[in-house]
Amino acid sequence: MRKLFIPAMAFLVAVSAAPAFAQEVSKGDVAVKPTFENLVAAMTNAKATNDELLKRQIINESEIIVVDTKPLIEGKGDEMLKIQWDRSKADIKQLQDILSKHPAVEARLKKESANPSISEVIAAELLPDNKIQLYYRKM
Repeated sequence: MRKLFIPAMAFLVAVSAAPAFAQEVSKGDVAVKPTFENLVAAMTNAKATNDELLKRQIINESEIIVVDTKPLIEGKGDEMLKIQWDRSKADIKQLQDILSKHPAVEARLKKESANPSISEVIAAELLPDNKIQLYYRKM
């Protein structure tokens, strides 16, 4: 009886833990749910991100994840974003210039319902799976 009880308990523990694990994995394109903090960090790290993007010969459309910043900013206030924008303005402009040299970026942006342009991209985040998460803000 004891031999049967232990494997059965292990199975029950594994089954009950599976839904909790599954909740950590997001559905769709975005591997990590974007947050306001991720956006600010991406703007802060713009120079390093630009340096990495300059090394890429090709950016494929499938590597791009597009994030609207509007829901991230709601309730957080625009002030922090404005401060970060002022600090990173030159790096953001360089990011936009880099992205404009890759036709796949514009093609991917056009697939968004809000139809953002490259000039509305305010940050990029390099994800571990070789994807690029682009944050845009409709002006």
